Amino acid sequence: MGGKENTFKGLTITLKKRKLSINKGDLSHLSDALDEQYLVWGHFDEMTLKYIDTWLKWAPYHTETISLKDEYVDKYNIKAYFPEFAKRNAYQSQGFDYEVWNPHNKDYPFVVTSVINISDEYARNIMKNEERICNAFSRLILECVEEGNLENRWSDMHCAFFPTIGFSDFVLMFKTAELNAVLDIIEILKQKKVGKIPCLSNAYTMIGFRNRGMEKLTEEAVGGIKLAIRFGLKDGVSCKYFNAYFESLMKDKVEKNYGVLGDADFMIVSNMELKQALPLYFDDEEPGVFHPSHDIFKYYIRSMQSEIRAHVPSGYLDDDALYKGREDKNIEEYREEFLKLVDELSYFMLENRIPGRIVYSLQIIMKRFLQLIQSRHCFDMESIVGRAFRNFEKCIEQNIGEINILDDDEKHSNIQEMLEAMNMFREKIGDYLADMQRSDSLFLEGRSLSHPSIGSATKLLFFYNGFIDRVKEYLCPLETDKYSFVVTSGGTDQTQAIDLFSHLDPTVENTHFVILMTVPESSLYDVKSSLFNVLHETLHFCGEREREKRFQFVVKAVCEYTAVAFGDFFERNQIMFFNCILSGLKPYMNLKTREVLARELSTVFSIKTNGLKEKLQRLIQKRIYECLKNKSDNYAFYYGRNVYANLYEILEKEIFYPEVKKERLEYDIYAYFVDYRSELVEEIHCLLRKYNILYSNVKLIVREAKEDGTKIQKERGFNVDLDMGMVRSVINLYFGRDVRNAGSGIFIDEEDENINLSDLLEVLRYLFKECYADCMSGKILSAPEEQFIFSFLTEARNERDAFPTGTLNSLRMIIDFKYLYAIENSIPECVRQRLDLYAKKSAMQREGYIEINKTVDWMQKIINIKGKEERIFALVNPVLEYLEECRVKWDEIGVMENLQELKRLNTYSNMETPENIYDFLHYTADNWTAYAKES
Repeated sequence: MGGKENTFKGLTITLKKRKLSINKGDLSHLSDALDEQYLVWGHFDEMTLKYIDTWLKWAPYHTETISLKDEYVDKYNIKAYFPEFAKRNAYQSQGFDYEVWNPHNKDYPFVVTSVINISDEYARNIMKNEERICNAFSRLILECVEEGNLENRWSDMHCAFFPTIGFSDFVLMFKTAELNAVLDIIEILKQKKVGKIPCLSNAYTMIGFRNRGMEKLTEEAVGGIKLAIRFGLKDGVSCKYFNAYFESLMKDKVEKNYGVLGDADFMIVSNMELKQALPLYFDDEEPGVFHPSHDIFKYYIRSMQSEIRAHVPSGYLDDDALYKGREDKNIEEYREEFLKLVDELSYFMLENRIPGRIVYSLQIIMKRFLQLIQSRHCFDMESIVGRAFRNFEKCIEQNIGEINILDDDEKHSNIQEMLEAMNMFREKIGDYLADMQRSDSLFLEGRSLSHPSIGSATKLLFFYNGFIDRVKEYLCPLETDKYSFVVTSGGTDQTQAIDLFSHLDPTVENTHFVILMTVPESSLYDVKSSLFNVLHETLHFCGEREREKRFQFVVKAVCEYTAVAFGDFFERNQIMFFNCILSGLKPYMNLKTREVLARELSTVFSIKTNGLKEKLQRLIQKRIYECLKNKSDNYAFYYGRNVYANLYEILEKEIFYPEVKKERLEYDIYAYFVDYRSELVEEIHCLLRKYNILYSNVKLIVREAKEDGTKIQKERGFNVDLDMGMVRSVINLYFGRDVRNAGSGIFIDEEDENINLSDLLEVLRYLFKECYADCMSGKILSAPEEQFIFSFLTEARNERDAFPTGTLNSLRMIIDFKYLYAIENSIPECVRQRLDLYAKKSAMQREGYIEINKTVDWMQKIINIKGKEERIFALVNPVLEYLEECRVKWDEIGVMENLQELKRLNTYSNMETPENIYDFLHYTADNWTAYAKES
């Protein structure tokens, strides 16, 4: 598998624990035809090595998970990769062997696997020397070979090391018969130091074995290594009864045996050399005593765990060599901060008569965190979660301070919000730490968790966290500490971010944020799509938003849409009205005259209604800005969570329904309507005269219109006629009020029901928020159309869920495609072709679930706005103008220029070529070791 060709090569090591009470029927799957399978001494029972040549074969749907189809109750995947081709060749010239690691080379009895974490000091030393971590680690291993005088046996060890994308840093592996020499190297490696600090934080070593190459087991290779085994007995089987049966099988091979208390019932300590014990595990002519198909498992044994006993050479006491864990003041600082927080919370709970269970639960995850950061390899996790804890403390302190000054009614709801935030923090961070602990080699033998695969991709989570940190540095350089992000995986089908303390006032200067972002496990390895989605969620919190200008564009959208909606309503009303009047004249016209007159009437209505809409827009906009004169200096007024509610309140209480009745906007609207109707009457009267229709009821309407205009000028508030009732009905409809008491018998159709201010503001809130994140992400990453579309498809897995047909999503896609790609109404053929090529490449690496023709047809249905342009443009154009304002501002302050690095990252996150993959892995490794600076 070392290979001569330049390809990506990965290795998935799956550790498996069998269920209790195994029986022969459970073993029908056992086969080594496809992968390398080994029995294992230790907690786990089996180990499988699976070689991969495609990055996405590490995704959950390609890896082994717990299944009802086999007898395993626990599986743990370690995902490691071969160094790139040039490095492999360089390491092989130093005696490492990558050629032997392939599924066809099965001639060695042992695979020794040591899961290794380096220490923070060693990581800092590597960064100080500006050295690649793999080069440094290879040199460290060669030093151990030299110090152990093992050069003559080095080539027979077939050693290779593999960086991982999990919480462990390296997997050091040997395919060999030279077990003693291998264990010597691992022991020397544990003793290596940088100054007085060990290079390794810990190492968890497992020995896999199989019935091959037994002739290579010499005394020098395995002599002195013995076996200890612990048994759990089935119900009703006593130690005395089992001992009699066992001794009859083993005869003189057992040195001593004991009944034990704890997690086992019976233990033997064998005086057998390893070479003698090995055949007992295999199923040759008949199953050996320790093979799962032997009758001993059927009748006596519930579980079995074996352990290697290796001789430890005598040494000397060196006080400097004693590893006492981290002595940083950081740990004590964390402890003191936690104790202070617990005391403050306990007092608060007592004062407010609240059960204190959440405080006890928080202490559990605090202790788990303190336990993990005592290890020197947890510098990465400490940086991420440590910041989250500190922001959590600040949020709690602010929250308690705000609650203490509230009255009892307000206090209760605020307390509930705080408790909800605390519970979510406990749950999410607790699971995150448990997964980290599960993947730590010190705790690798713990019980399985709901998402064990998270731990095996920990460095990907650290990568996304580091990516967010870089974005924060560029977008809000003076406020990076305000935002604490923790990226987790699992438990969701869509990337989402939750601001735990969203109920706190973000305009308060010292407000901090704890944001938990969850990436679906199925998307974690689709780096290109996940980069877009993670950046999208980040931009909901970070980045210059031009809030005052955003408010101006929101006002513009509200005024334009309201004017269009009101104007359309009035137009339909007048068309119905005049159709009734003119219907009696149609029998006196020939067909051609009727057709020409209908077209000219349509033009008249269109021109006059457009004029009315422009007047209404200017009128509403003018009144809004008049009301803002005393409010615009308040920065909090423009904040996202306030601006829409504030605008609604202005429109309702100060413009349409003020306390002084005569100041209501309905009178101005009615006046405009009277003018509009008068102009229509004049134009229609002229048209009828043009076609020699001299006698009609239109003349009467002309007279009435003039009288109405006189009345409205004389006295505002005079209930002129049914038309005023119609105006009031439209306004009531606009605010979701009852239209039946407005004094008008107007007919409300389906289109009229869309005239609702609350719904309108909700649509605008969604569009300004989501399109900002979509489009700025697209600009930052220079994402082509296919990446943008697949960023939605990757998580939803079908076009209907990725692109719903509702109003909100349709408008969102219309804006996104127009702003990013100048696409309107239909997807160009060139984009369809690129999508098809992208989908075919993806199908080679993952489940082929995307049907491009269906996707494109579906999307064209969503973005096609023909016939609906006016209302849609009233909403869309202000958002497009706002997005351009933001981009210009970002250019002015140099944000886009600073983010060029992220564009490069987006380029090699294609993961299509070996160069892409290894560039990404180098970036990930550098990003990970950078956390050592902060520890």
